Amino acid sequence: MAKKRSAQAKADMDAQIDPAAGPGAPGPEPEAEDAAECAAAPGAVLKKKDLLDRVAARSGVKKSEARDIVEAVLAELGAALARGEGLNLPPLGKAKVNRTRDSAQGEVLIVKLRRGGEGKETAQTPLADDAE
Repeated sequence: MAKKRSAQAKADMDAQIDPAAGPGAPGPEPEAEDAAECAAAPGAVLKKKDLLDRVAARSGVKKSEARDIVEAVLAELGAALARGEGLNLPPLGKAKVNRTRDSAQGEVLIVKLRRGGEGKETAQTPLADDAE
């Protein structure tokens, strides 16, 4: 069962964003939230305007500056996927084009996105101590 974020928790998050910090100042550190709090409603879509608002708020830059950066990043990601390149972008995950097909509206890319899970061993974590 998904938890709803309380009004107090929402107010606390809004209070962390300091508009007086000025452009270029680092934004608030992201808090670790469990997946139940991050889960969106089924069928919810993140639109470009909402992404711009979130990036501007998190980074502390003006929306116009965030727009230029976000548009450049989206263009590069789209171009890389169109060329068939795989993406390795933590914390988003690894993405690769599974297959493509042409449509009346344009090219359709079917992309496989693999997200890393918590609790998995990483290459940096040794399985045993050297003494064992």
